[in-house]
Amino acid sequence: MRNLGRALAGLVAVLFLTACSGTRALHLSSGAAPYALAFAPAGDALVVLYETEGGEHFAECRSLPEGRLRWRVEGAGLQSMSAAFSSDGSEVALYDGQRLRFYDAREGDLRHEIDLGASEEAEGPLVAVFHIRYLSPDRLALLTQREDTAFLEIWGRDGSPAQEPLDLGPPGGAWWWWQPFTRDGSRLAFIPAYIPVAYHAVGIVDVVDGESRLWDLSASLPDHTSLSTLAFSPDGKEVALGLSHTGDLHGLPLPDRMVLRLDAATGEVFAAYALPSDARPGETVTYLAYSPDGRFLAATTLGTEAFLLYDLSTSGAEPQVLCQGEGCCRHAPLFSPDGDVLATTCKGQVLLREVPR
Repeated sequence: MRNLGRALAGLVAVLFLTACSGTRALHLSSGAAPYALAFAPAGDALVVLYETEGGEHFAECRSLPEGRLRWRVEGAGLQSMSAAFSSDGSEVALYDGQRLRFYDAREGDLRHEIDLGASEEAEGPLVAVFHIRYLSPDRLALLTQREDTAFLEIWGRDGSPAQEPLDLGPPGGAWWWWQPFTRDGSRLAFIPAYIPVAYHAVGIVDVVDGESRLWDLSASLPDHTSLSTLAFSPDGKEVALGLSHTGDLHGLPLPDRMVLRLDAATGEVFAAYALPSDARPGETVTYLAYSPDGRFLAATTLGTEAFLLYDLSTSGAEPQVLCQGEGCCRHAPLFSPDGDVLATTCKGQVLLREVPR
């Protein structure tokens, strides 16, 4: 990996910030396809992960609100689907080619790295790291894939596994859509892909002690649907669930429950929400994201390419459609730490929307 750092700070002609009607755009290099975001804890910086048309992977850090480029790093093995700031905001962790690398959040200098393939407890070669979360300054939780199995792994910053990896079964679905950790990383939610509860259950794991429970939701899901995505609430009390509808193969209409809220302690589905009335049969909910105060839930759809905002303080309310259609910038939604900004990605840019109140 080459650290391009401050040498690129002057190339702001194609890396700039525009604003219009409460929406700002961070423009990336031409052809860049961003796929993941991470806000600094203070909300004063944003890391963007993206791929170029030539297949190169980059991570860059921008200062907020002005959008100034702090640093950018690239690497042939930079295939992390997630970036993570340390709790004090001084450091950024990224996965790159079997290694977890730690960068200075201000300057982009490489501080430290550990080899994730060196552990004797690792079960097979590392394929991907889907999500990263700091548990403390010296420990991190990773949601990984090794061969054809997903694992929860806890690593010390010194390069030693903190505990035995927890086998979560086959990695079903698009794991990069998920927001599976609580804010403090103490709990993890996942959708198992193994039979007989494939895509019809939610697993909850206590990250520290490894204890887990499985909630079978087969009886709670509408017919001809399965779980497609999830997000853990910031306080860890509930999990938002998005559904995928297969009833279009049988000529069945879209059910009026496509977004669910699950009590993480009891496994009860206590609230359900419909998609907009123009959503079509065969629709899939892709990304979900809670606001820090738990009031709002952002959701995106695949078929109608919609970006939705649910106000959870209003029972049964129709979602606000923030945008819809081919030009809708809706991928990887993420709220800023203060909840005032909702960021999404699309080709060539990151959009920062003011959250309507």
